[in-house]
Amino acid sequence: MDTTVLKIESHEYVVMDTTKFNPTLPPLLTQNRVEYQRFMETFGGYRKFIQNAPSSYREEGIIYPNLSIHERLRKGEYSRNLHIAISVPKLLFGHSYKEPTNADKDKVIDVLGNRLKDMSVEISRENLRYSLVQTLHYAKNILFPSLEDANIFLERMSKCSMGKWFENNVKTYSYDGRSVRFHTSIFEINFYLKYADVLQKGSRSVDRNKTLQEIQIAKEYQKLGKIPPVVRMEIRFIGARSITSHMKEAIGKDRRHWMFNEVFDTELSRKVLKFYWEKIIKDKLNYFLLCRATDADVCLKIQDMLKDEKSKMVAEALGLYFQLKSLGVKGLKEDIMMRHSYPTYQRKINMLVEFMEKFIKPDDTLIKIVSTALDGKPLVDSEDVSEQMKLSMD
Repeated sequence: MDTTVLKIESHEYVVMDTTKFNPTLPPLLTQNRVEYQRFMETFGGYRKFIQNAPSSYREEGIIYPNLSIHERLRKGEYSRNLHIAISVPKLLFGHSYKEPTNADKDKVIDVLGNRLKDMSVEISRENLRYSLVQTLHYAKNILFPSLEDANIFLERMSKCSMGKWFENNVKTYSYDGRSVRFHTSIFEINFYLKYADVLQKGSRSVDRNKTLQEIQIAKEYQKLGKIPPVVRMEIRFIGARSITSHMKEAIGKDRRHWMFNEVFDTELSRKVLKFYWEKIIKDKLNYFLLCRATDADVCLKIQDMLKDEKSKMVAEALGLYFQLKSLGVKGLKEDIMMRHSYPTYQRKINMLVEFMEKFIKPDDTLIKIVSTALDGKPLVDSEDVSEQMKLSMD
């Protein structure tokens, strides 16, 4: 589990020092028609109050949540709920190189309760435990045998597709960093080099809220010339509706709301990440893009199987295969659709898949690395790489 936003109802928290919010938090509105009318006329039925810990705290390695109070008046219903945004691993460990487990749940709630008290907000441990989740990120740090393998994986992921509703954005940056993002307005899947992302300055990095501990650890590896080949996979559900719909799709549970106590679950996180990973690799085009197969091997196998036979279908399919490798799934579709109808596109893709299944002997090593990690098993049998990871696990 990574980032989450918790919603605390108006009656479940107390603000001890209202001046810590910006703007200063006024008293709750009473059920007075004049007050309600004035609130609607002045603020349009909504106003927001923010309290973020000073940036100096993060620079010192002390992690606090970001708080926002949303005051609303809609159809005569008044509310003033508190939203608490936290990165669970950063709150607990000071960095997100290590992943929290079920055994950490009580400690996370205790630490969060104490941090909130420092911010002059009092909430019971029970109200935190059973608070409603508004945003939810699940994540897994996946260790590859080498940086070369990690970069090959990300380069190939950049050519994959999650379907027509998803945009695919790719970024490259310093330290051989690369990130791949499939997203809609309420859902994201991210893959990126974790340590290279921490070392990246400015707005190009995926993680915009790096901690002192993360930067120090990454710089130490940089000095040693041994940046760990860790690819971070993140699933981001943005909004309560996104959580509800995607959790139903991923694990088959249909709930109107999800509580913090429920989503803070190692096995649930694993199942959700695994579901969306398998959704990617079940697509035949994605699967073959992620597999290793040299052009020479493909051509030699065609030559060996067909020998003196002539086949226009094989020649056309081979051309499509090279287009897929060069342009990716989306680029291939755009190229075909420029000149042909959708039925023709489907026919060509079916021909391409048949060709790949017949002539390509896939090496799915990269796929197995990710699948094995999401199954909770050792990622690689490499003592050297494991040694590199010890610092960030301590």
